[in-house]
Amino acid sequence: MTIETVRAKDGVELKGLFLEANNSKKICLFIPGCCGNFVDNDFIRIIGEVLVKNQFNVLCANTRGSFMMNKSFYPENLERPRQIGVAYEYFEECIYDIDAWLIYLSLKGYTQIDIICHSSGANKFIFYMNNSTFGKQFVNNIVFLSPPDFANRIRCYDDYDELLEKARKNVENGLPEELIKVHFFYKTSKSFLCMMNSKNFDNLPLVNGIKKDFFQYSSIDKPITIIYGSKENYIKNYISKLIIYANPSIIVDCHEIADADHIYFGKEEIVGQKVAESLNKRHLSSSNNSLILKK
Repeated sequence: MTIETVRAKDGVELKGLFLEANNSKKICLFIPGCCGNFVDNDFIRIIGEVLVKNQFNVLCANTRGSFMMNKSFYPENLERPRQIGVAYEYFEECIYDIDAWLIYLSLKGYTQIDIICHSSGANKFIFYMNNSTFGKQFVNNIVFLSPPDFANRIRCYDDYDELLEKARKNVENGLPEELIKVHFFYKTSKSFLCMMNSKNFDNLPLVNGIKKDFFQYSSIDKPITIIYGSKENYIKNYISKLIIYANPSIIVDCHEIADADHIYFGKEEIVGQKVAESLNKRHLSSSNNSLILKK
């Protein structure tokens, strides 16, 4: 178990927890959701440890959206760090973070990388797969853990219109960095407006979306496994769309974990084992296909 560090293209420094399996070339990159990180979210580490027992190396990556608020230091100017964290994050910048981690792993010799995304990490990775210029080539299989219709959930909050108006007024009055509370997290007024106006962010419109609205998701050409908890009605009630609107050239597997919530409290090892089983099945299928081609 080691702490790894990368610096994204725009200079932001990121940390990751590397969990190593003995004599294994299999690797998973775990991308967290809103505020998610390997320090505070035990389920990320526990799922990773289960994967290690199943002979997968795991890199639990932090992104600039990890933690509510954080700082990234620049070697040339240690006295003026950059504010990061979900409060200051702009959605489209996620491409820098994911690229940095995939390039880092590729330089360590991993060229077939399985991706695990929790919650809004799925929204980020869907955007990434449509806009990556380099790291995409290393992606092997994809696991979405509880992928949300995050944009629509925010719009359904009772005070959404009030939040939107407050953010607009702050920006108009020259206060773009003024923080507003969006239920369980904070955003600057400017980043909140940018997020809610972004079609890139609204790329899993499970509740109201039709086929054309899933164009980013539908373009993914890698096998997808979707795992969610039975208590997550806002996901399970619309899971069929993630099957129907997927790229017809790929297989999408869905698994519901009984009595599990969004962070799988008390069910972490069950989720980890399900991820391992799914990925091993994909690897076996890929190996068999390779043998058939060689013959």
